[in-house]
Amino acid sequence: MTLKILLLLPLLFAVPAFANNVYVAQNAAGSANGSSCGNAYSVATLNGGWSGKINPGDTLFVCGSVSSQLQILGSGAAGNLITVTADIPSGGKFSAASWPSPAIHYVGDLAYVRLTGLSITVPNPTATQNAGNAILMDGSCDHCRIDNNIIGPFAKRVGGETCPDNTCGGIMGLRVDVNITSAVATNFEVDHNTFTQWGQAANFLFSNGATNWSFHHNICHQVGSCIWVAGTTGQTIDGVKIYNNEVNDLSPFYDSADNIHCDGLLHSHAAGGGKVLNLQVYNNYMHGSTCSSGTTSHTTTCIFIENNPPGGGNYIPSPLVYNNLIYTYGSNAGVTDGNIFFKYTYNGGAYNNTIKPGGGSSFSIGTGINLQGVTGQTLENNIVDNPTYWAVCVATCEGSGTTGVVADHNIFYASSTEVAAGTGGLNTNPLLNSDGTLQASSPAIDAGVNDSTGCPGCTIDKSSLSRPQGNGYDMGAYEYTLNAQTPPQAPSNLQAAVN
Repeated sequence: MTLKILLLLPLLFAVPAFANNVYVAQNAAGSANGSSCGNAYSVATLNGGWSGKINPGDTLFVCGSVSSQLQILGSGAAGNLITVTADIPSGGKFSAASWPSPAIHYVGDLAYVRLTGLSITVPNPTATQNAGNAILMDGSCDHCRIDNNIIGPFAKRVGGETCPDNTCGGIMGLRVDVNITSAVATNFEVDHNTFTQWGQAANFLFSNGATNWSFHHNICHQVGSCIWVAGTTGQTIDGVKIYNNEVNDLSPFYDSADNIHCDGLLHSHAAGGGKVLNLQVYNNYMHGSTCSSGTTSHTTTCIFIENNPPGGGNYIPSPLVYNNLIYTYGSNAGVTDGNIFFKYTYNGGAYNNTIKPGGGSSFSIGTGINLQGVTGQTLENNIVDNPTYWAVCVATCEGSGTTGVVADHNIFYASSTEVAAGTGGLNTNPLLNSDGTLQASSPAIDAGVNDSTGCPGCTIDKSSLSRPQGNGYDMGAYEYTLNAQTPPQAPSNLQAAVN
């Protein structure tokens, strides 16, 4: 008994003494004092103001099915977040025939708010849904978190959903558009969510800049793009980490006149003098079909890092892309695709990635790595298993202008390449298992090089094994070991859970 009391004491002291549970439903019921689902505040009441109703440390439970927008109007404090979650017994969720206005809207500059264990969906989506967001933030939100939510489906996947522009910019699971204040968004985390059937799962458009954002352990299923990170209007995004996400079975969301972007995991874009600094993309897993429709360029890039305007400016310096597994098939857009695509970037690095496009599909399968107009680029310890197409494309794909490429200790198993495999490089079958790990006789084993100087995160592999495991460093995302871990598979029948 004494032991149990001692174990419970830290938990008791960790809970703020003033924390309350508050309840909201579509319409008011009972005495409507927010004390239970039977006495829940209406959405309209809370949208009229949180003052006196919700305080730092409180948890707001969503009761039953909510079909109109809930506004987030208050901030928590360090150690006392405001948490918004589902009331499981009442089947709490956000569900509507469409969401022309977002289900959840952060209003103003906020801090210490967490959304967790929620479901936001359209129960009977159509192919013509062309506007709306599940979650919209048009102010900053410091030290905020969105985790363990199920967001979607939103538009029915029929092989050609109509979007209002060529990026499906109007259909987003999470839109962060800090454009109404001068605040800089800091320390924001999006993790362990499932996004299904969105043009873009998450769009980070920072008109006033941002620091220290992470997007990790999310699943994006049947989306056009999983995450879009854009530094615009002369502002800077500094410190974005995108890791341990899974992208499965891309959906051909497109505008029929111009299918230009189906970016899989990432489209990072610096425009209007904006900058994206210290970008890291690592340990992600992309598999299944890519978008098989479209006639224009880079339709099915899985990781696309783009500096715009071009000209070699230092707008996206030294982006790091490493330990990613890309195991896709289904593109018919041709040579201009690049499963990893650097465009007008500066001193970028791609290390220890395993890229196997084509996976048995009859479609043409694009390029392993595409370089367009980059200034300085390191390709090291990568495997591109693309025997009927390109390993690395520079001039042929989308124009010349690339200078200073260093490519060593890679396997470029392909019919063509415009960058040689380099010192210690090979053009031979890497002998991959179906999960992207190395077979016992793979020539990639012990054929790599210690790349931790350029890629500090490469001291461990995608499955968290330390490098090296044998007599030397291996090429690709995985070190060879008899007990090699396999990449995660897309879970089925996901249910929102509250911890």
